[in-house]
Amino acid sequence: MLKIGVAGDNVLNLIELLLHLYSPHVNVKALFVNSHFNLQQYMCSQENCTDVLITNILTGTPDIYNDIHFDIIVFPHSDDISAQAQLLLEEFEADFIIINADETNSAAHLGKATLITYGLNQKASVTVSSITEDDVNKIQFCIQRGIKTNDGANICEQEFCVLQKGKLKLDELLPAVTVGLLNLSIADLEKNIF
Repeated sequence: MLKIGVAGDNVLNLIELLLHLYSPHVNVKALFVNSHFNLQQYMCSQENCTDVLITNILTGTPDIYNDIHFDIIVFPHSDDISAQAQLLLEEFEADFIIINADETNSAAHLGKATLITYGLNQKASVTVSSITEDDVNKIQFCIQRGIKTNDGANICEQEFCVLQKGKLKLDELLPAVTVGLLNLSIADLEKNIF
């Protein structure tokens, strides 16, 4: 089971986008935990019927997670992503850490985790190169440096297009597409309409 954790407050929209992204391809569940929830027990009950589990991560409550190893932890926004990442990585392990490069100048010590950044600046691993706004927005994404996926494949620098209906929300779409790059094909991302 692929385990994706989304850290911080106000993450509902991002979790909903991730649910939308994965649901055509695999059996996915989204779960919002609180301080009285035993995620490990829930995961054991879902092991054979869930391919992807997406959950929020509450800092300062490691007992909820009982040493769960996350495949991906996403930091969609934070005043101090580096400090938050460091705190979470003392409590949890992850293979990939995804952070907003527009909101931080440095990354915390990430242990064995692979850092992938997204944002609207030159130092981001994944960014947007152009936007055509219409009834359906056409967003041209750009992978600025190679990314090694969850299964070990390499994605080279390239551009691809994603479609989004309604109001343009790059602060949610950028991290969702970045997460999707680690487990879905670019063709799958391009077929999705957010």
